[in-house]
Amino acid sequence: MNTSRVILSGRFLFARLVCLAMVASLAYFGPAVADEMTEPGMNYVIKVTPTLAYLDVGQATGATIGAEYVVMRVDDDDDDMMMVVGEVRVLRVYASFSIAEITSIEPNQEIAVLQRVVPRGDAMAMEAMHRGDDQMEGPARPRRDPGTLTRSLVLLGGMDLSKSSDLTWRVNALAKAEDVSGPAIAVRLGRMLNNKLRLALTYRLSGEHLGPSDAEVTQLSAELDAHILFRGVGKAGPYIGFGGGLHLLSWDAPNDAIDDSAIKTGFNALGGLDIPVGDGSWSVIAEGGYQGVTKWAAMLDASHVRAYVGLGRNF
Repeated sequence: MNTSRVILSGRFLFARLVCLAMVASLAYFGPAVADEMTEPGMNYVIKVTPTLAYLDVGQATGATIGAEYVVMRVDDDDDDMMMVVGEVRVLRVYASFSIAEITSIEPNQEIAVLQRVVPRGDAMAMEAMHRGDDQMEGPARPRRDPGTLTRSLVLLGGMDLSKSSDLTWRVNALAKAEDVSGPAIAVRLGRMLNNKLRLALTYRLSGEHLGPSDAEVTQLSAELDAHILFRGVGKAGPYIGFGGGLHLLSWDAPNDAIDDSAIKTGFNALGGLDIPVGDGSWSVIAEGGYQGVTKWAAMLDASHVRAYVGLGRNF
């Protein structure tokens, strides 16, 4: 019985020694290895588990239990920009490192070894980030991850070209409809389904009431399109789109015997250029395309080519 107790005590002591050795190795070697691969004067993530992050900030650098840090990484498209990856809160503090719980992670991001950490809310520390050189050349500006901008509101204005809406009437019938171009406006609501696919609902108005033009037909459209962003959300680049919609066409009929409005179906094909501005919260858009609309009254064809420019707000 005594021998068993001695064996168990020995195993328990051995397990404690192994744990202490691991902690000591992390404390001693972890920061040293990280320092060889990182920049002096900066703090980094030195180890990551599914729920914890080990930071090379400890008692010597003023770390305290409960302190919160922001984890950041260099933007893939701009080495001068820093992007927020997530946030952590310190649980345990040792001489030269700390163990922190991961409290939040930005969408489409992952906390990894050698990402930088700065105290949460410490604007001066964030502005003191390096540009990637051993010498301080200027502040690296924090930037919101474009992957978090999943919704958009876009105002568009432009022209509908070669639409058969210049009408000539006889006594009780439409004699002909000639092609005419006129202004148009639109409001678009967008939602990113993934990094490169966007669903867009567009309300568009064109025709007589916008003038000046010879158009005598007013078109009010509700269109649902899918956009493919070749470079992904938040990056300047081209996109293409396809979809369909419903179109309310109306004219001023010369008498009550002639219908003055009708709802028609149609399809859309478009292409454009989306250019983010600033931190990606705004976008400048140039877009062109073709809209096919079912004919009305045999000769009135509202199908047309269109060209637009717009300003978008991303959320």
